[in-house]
Amino acid sequence: MSSTLIHSNAIVVAHQFNPSVVSQLWLVDNGIVLREEFDGVSGSVFSDMMVNVVSQKFTMLVTPDQVQFSPNNAPPNHDQVVEQRLGLLVRTLPHTPYSACGLNFTWLLEATDIVAFAKKLFFVSDSKLHNDFDSENCRFGGYMSKPALGGRLKLDIKPLTMKLPSGESTERLQFAFNFHFDVPQSNQAVEVVAASLKQWNPAFELAHQTMQLLEEGNNL
Repeated sequence: MSSTLIHSNAIVVAHQFNPSVVSQLWLVDNGIVLREEFDGVSGSVFSDMMVNVVSQKFTMLVTPDQVQFSPNNAPPNHDQVVEQRLGLLVRTLPHTPYSACGLNFTWLLEATDIVAFAKKLFFVSDSKLHNDFDSENCRFGGYMSKPALGGRLKLDIKPLTMKLPSGESTERLQFAFNFHFDVPQSNQAVEVVAASLKQWNPAFELAHQTMQLLEEGNNL
């Protein structure tokens, strides 16, 4: 049994971003993207309603309601990129009404018999609802939530069918970890967002520990 991290990002939510402010020149002038980090990459789009930044270090999507920031390197090594670049953008726009921050890590779990493993994880034998789904071709997933790192961890688990390079179909379990932090509407909002972004490495480690536990499936 093995797991693979397939995506990670940080999201900052606000009641109203102004994408038109985030021009390529503005990003360079404020040190959020270094000029040379645009060299050799393409795909950036700048408009009044949406900005999509593609650089050597990260990609960033800015819309009126949020910023999605995805470092290019595998975690946990890019925590400084998240803190320094996304954190700098937040500090450069201090009057933006920030409302929440999220750190997200998505993993795929592979097993010899992923259907049987998922049933072992989620099937409750004395549940009338589950017994109604007790057949050979049923699939199982789940949702879990708990306090974590001063915010709340929300874990959504669902079966996924994907195509292999060979063209064959295979099944995996997708684990989507969302570490959610509410941001109060006060003059401390920027500091709260910055503190939340600093939880990147601890959040990654918590998610990684969960996946390592699942890889030891025989102990469940």
